[in-house]
Amino acid sequence: KEFLNEEVKVLNNSKCDLIVFPSQNITSYQINKKSLSTIHDLMHRYEPKFSEYTKKIIIQRDIHYQNICNYSDGILVDSFMGKNHVINSYSVNKKKIFILPFVVPNYLKKKKKLNIFKKFNIKEQYLFYPAQFWEHKNHFNLIKAFKHLIKNNKDISLVFCGAKKNYYYDVLNFVKLNNIEKKIFFLGRVNDDVMSSLYSNALATVYASLCGPTNIPPLESISLDTPLICSNAYSMKNQMGNSAIYFNPKNYKSISKKINLVLKNKKLREKLIINGRKRILEYNIKHFSKLLEHYIKKTIVINDLF
Repeated sequence: KEFLNEEVKVLNNSKCDLIVFPSQNITSYQINKKSLSTIHDLMHRYEPKFSEYTKKIIIQRDIHYQNICNYSDGILVDSFMGKNHVINSYSVNKKKIFILPFVVPNYLKKKKKLNIFKKFNIKEQYLFYPAQFWEHKNHFNLIKAFKHLIKNNKDISLVFCGAKKNYYYDVLNFVKLNNIEKKIFFLGRVNDDVMSSLYSNALATVYASLCGPTNIPPLESISLDTPLICSNAYSMKNQMGNSAIYFNPKNYKSISKKINLVLKNKKLREKLIINGRKRILEYNIKHFSKLLEHYIKKTIVINDLF
């Protein structure tokens, strides 16, 4: 394969035995070297109704992922469900698909001593939802649930963080339409060094996404001893086990009910924290590194057998 891309030329001229691509990079199937690539999720196929998955994007992604399946020597996915999604969606040798679960990213270790209540002007009793404002992040149902919740929990507030783009203004207008703008705080995109404080000071993290198979913020939450109230979408239960209370993300009353359950029960919150400490041990960087090393070796062997 001949390409004008300078990155491709550099990699082709390198002495690397295998090149790992953690970010679904197109270069993984342009180079003449052995490659271990990544497919994070195929939600454009399983949830095509969301506005972010336009027809153009769906076509582009299908071509992209089929090329990864065709030309990469190994493929990393997040879960058993993620593996099955790839096998059921594309022509691919299942022996070269490897499950490498997400781990808590290093940025949470960046901590700044500050008073987040003063910095962001938020109330002390709050629920936290860290998510970009995509339609599939399900802010609308969470807002409906929150409005239902505060009828009997007037001291609780809800905190969102995420860049002010995509569905941000739709969500903001929906909050205003429901006359609860004083109870919901939009922090915008926040620096990495304050994220741990936002998690740690929250009464609970509410993760309302409609997509998967698995996600990183729930892991972040339990790693910081924050009780987790989580969507049961796709493989979330398999990922988080007994470290979370689950709800149906399509039903705002289910969301509200489970939030209320956790807020009213201190022993349950303490149990979730303890379970979370045990669960997060399964997602440590040492385990991740050993698995990755094993898959790197296996990719080279599999490719040689082909």
